[in-house]
Amino acid sequence: MDRERAKNISTIIIVVFLLSIIPFTLLLNRETVAELNFPIEAKVIAVPSLNIRKTPDLSQNAIGSIPTGQEILLLEQTEGQAINGDTNWYRIDFKNQDGYVSAQYVEFAPWDIDLPPTANDQDFENYLEEQGFPYSYRAGLHKLHEKYPNWIFKPIKLNVDFDSAVNGQYKPDSSINFVPATSEDALKSTSSADFNKETNEWIQKEYGWVAASKEIIAHQLDPRNFLDEQHIFQFESLSYNPDVQNWQGIRNQLAGTFMDSDEYANIFYNAAVTSAVSPYHLIARVIQEVSPNGSGSSSGTYPGVEGYYNFYNIAAYGADPIYEGLKFARDGYPKYPAVNERILIPWNTPERSIKGGAIFLGNDYINNLQNTLYFQKFDLRHGPDYWHQYMANVFAPQSESRTIYNAYAREGSLTEPKEFLIPIFTSIPDLPIPYPTGGSGTPNNWLRSISIDGALLPGFQSSTYSYQLEVDAPNSEITIDAIPYNPYAGVTGRGSYFLKEGKNPILITVTATNGEIRNYEIIINYHGETMAEVPRVESTVYQIQQDGNIYGLDPAQNLNLVENALSNITTTDQYSLSIVDLSDQEVTQGSIATGYKLLQKQNDNVVGKYTFVVLGDVNCDGDVDILDVDSIYRYITGYLNLNDVQLLAANVLQDSEVDILDADQIYRSVFGYIKVSQYLEPLSE
Repeated sequence: MDRERAKNISTIIIVVFLLSIIPFTLLLNRETVAELNFPIEAKVIAVPSLNIRKTPDLSQNAIGSIPTGQEILLLEQTEGQAINGDTNWYRIDFKNQDGYVSAQYVEFAPWDIDLPPTANDQDFENYLEEQGFPYSYRAGLHKLHEKYPNWIFKPIKLNVDFDSAVNGQYKPDSSINFVPATSEDALKSTSSADFNKETNEWIQKEYGWVAASKEIIAHQLDPRNFLDEQHIFQFESLSYNPDVQNWQGIRNQLAGTFMDSDEYANIFYNAAVTSAVSPYHLIARVIQEVSPNGSGSSSGTYPGVEGYYNFYNIAAYGADPIYEGLKFARDGYPKYPAVNERILIPWNTPERSIKGGAIFLGNDYINNLQNTLYFQKFDLRHGPDYWHQYMANVFAPQSESRTIYNAYAREGSLTEPKEFLIPIFTSIPDLPIPYPTGGSGTPNNWLRSISIDGALLPGFQSSTYSYQLEVDAPNSEITIDAIPYNPYAGVTGRGSYFLKEGKNPILITVTATNGEIRNYEIIINYHGETMAEVPRVESTVYQIQQDGNIYGLDPAQNLNLVENALSNITTTDQYSLSIVDLSDQEVTQGSIATGYKLLQKQNDNVVGKYTFVVLGDVNCDGDVDILDVDSIYRYITGYLNLNDVQLLAANVLQDSEVDILDADQIYRSVFGYIKVSQYLEPLSE
């Protein structure tokens, strides 16, 4: 039977046995999607499948699933539970099954902005060239122009390159960009100010919010990721334009919210006229800040600040942002009564809050070089500090733009003239910045400690990765231990080392649960005697390898017993032998497990150390049983790390890798079909 066929058969045997005890994790690839007119076909990008929900949220069990790559029909777009900050869901039809899926897991091939630009409208292409739009912007703009020829796109040329803007927005010591704490790990910052390696947790900057990763900031900062018909509205001019925004559009946008009334429509209309700010933007901002159902900021009943309203959550920050925002609604700027009068402080009615907040937004943001949702989030026009940003949520422009799009769509005015102010950097990468993806788990790959023979490595700090050490001790053998902050992180490089004269480089590698790797290097300059001066132990029964590993612990001959090992392994008269267990405690009887050590001593000093390897005893308990099969399978599937000695014990086929065939051999030996040989020779059937 050839190896591949054997592997397939063995896989079936082992998987059937272990499916009930091995956990599986589905890693979903998420991308930002663009929307089109409905109904329309789309493709599933979730891996390996996408769940269909009865309602647009995760509160109920899935009613079905769709495999990755499958085409589906989108019937309509709706708002639902936020997934990675995106509340966009679609009602779908798949094989006559009606349900909802998150927009995070579908894509539209016709809106792939990586396609080369088309020249179907040469005049428009000439316009883009004259305006200075980079080549990589033009594909998306061409598609928008083809569908909405009355839309006007104007470049806002910035005095900063894209990479510098990203670096300025990513502030590890004082983050100005947040993502929901429930976001996948790839979206969260891992700087020491944002992630606590000792507790293995992200630090919440505000309740439910953590600092955003540099990668998601770059993605959200790249305008090319949002040149589709919904997300383009984060670049729409937020100035009030009565030819575009009207009372009926306001009324339509308020439908289904806690402000669904003519009274609120009149308030927003008057606020727009007074502040010169788009009423559609004002409504979208309120919905973004207090939700369609309202919150304590808009209720007038929040404890301690009853009777005050802050519909836009202005100055709402800190441990209790609603309370702080309502304090501002009550007191404003106590030292500047003229300012308070201008922005209608106190905000003791919904109307004063909406109108006064609109004036505040107009004066401080929209009429101050931040006249788009994008620029209110990313302050790229006030110099290098980027401090004047209205919101911290990196997904806010994306979310609010959909709200504005929906308002236009409901009133049927999408085809009317609109002006979009699109940022242009002095330089930008050739391709749009992708949505960050990565394995689940934390990035914690720091070590808590490194010890040599039980003593902490001198000068050790978790953020220092290189050490040099002088050793003059007569003992040429040392034991290195390394403890990670995250107990689930993988660590290699721990164990015993026999030092040679001169420099001995030792590398300790820590692999975080999300796959990120960190290396610590120790260079030990040894001045004492070397292992070569100590005679090796010998045996006519056991196989003692040059690398110090001992094989041949055959239980059928009781060669796996401590007392037999001590009587069948010899050394010269000036040395003594003893066996220690995995805790370095001396044992004088019982079974030997993988990882037990044979110590060669001279005057109580260890001058030689050998390691026992029991083939098949992967979990180091001295028995070869089904738990060892489980250990190999979990190692193969990435759920368990094995150290070097365990890998030797697992490799019962004695080839170049530990795989499902080794698990199969142990499985068959447990049930008496074969015998696993303890010697370095082919298995006997």
